[in-house]
Amino acid sequence: MRTLPLRARNFSALTATLIGSMLASTANAVPVGIGETVSLPGTSVAAEPNLAGTVLLDNVYSFNQTLGTDIYVGTVQERVVRETGSGTLDFYWRVSNTGTPGINADIGDFRLGNFNIPGTPVDLDYRTDGLGTVAPSSAVRFSGGLENDFNFMFPTGIAPGQSSYFLFAETNATDFAQNAAFDLTNVGETQILFSGLQASPPLQVSSVPEPTTYAMMLAGIGLIGFAARRRKTC
Repeated sequence: MRTLPLRARNFSALTATLIGSMLASTANAVPVGIGETVSLPGTSVAAEPNLAGTVLLDNVYSFNQTLGTDIYVGTVQERVVRETGSGTLDFYWRVSNTGTPGINADIGDFRLGNFNIPGTPVDLDYRTDGLGTVAPSSAVRFSGGLENDFNFMFPTGIAPGQSSYFLFAETNATDFAQNAAFDLTNVGETQILFSGLQASPPLQVSSVPEPTTYAMMLAGIGLIGFAARRRKTC
């Protein structure tokens, strides 16, 4: 599947910004083990004060792709936050569909690959106290050599004019590198929209167990291979 070149804008790398509390929730981040699919209830800083922290990285990636008669336009925002209490890192993503409202170009899945999870399980959920209006229904973590790959699923889609809440993975990593890959699909996962690089815990993280060594697909054929393999697995 042909993918578009990735265009990145760094909005506030290494800025010091506190994630505040806005809305209360009774839910907690959901542990997702290898081979599991779980429902995501949503959470907030009020429910999980440990999520408060300092923003270390804030990037926005743009995409614009035509598939048949559908035009997909939007952005993916990535954010890395160091928790104030523990000093560990949380990784955030928000998908915005900025296409023309009313056009059938809904985004169905946000998918992470080669995300070097330092220990298992990984805690996945979404924030109800920030930007966005569309919640994922569930998340799946793969097995059989894809233990570091997981999807956030939007079965009714992120329609043009909408954006997702901030999705996140809470980890015990203390450092990060730009060495993971991500892509988007349409509803039903019949088409890969685009692929690009993503922040992740590095291959070796201090003070935590060393994660399984996993081949990094950083560009070109690597990203295309990642997308093709994920489509066969889904």
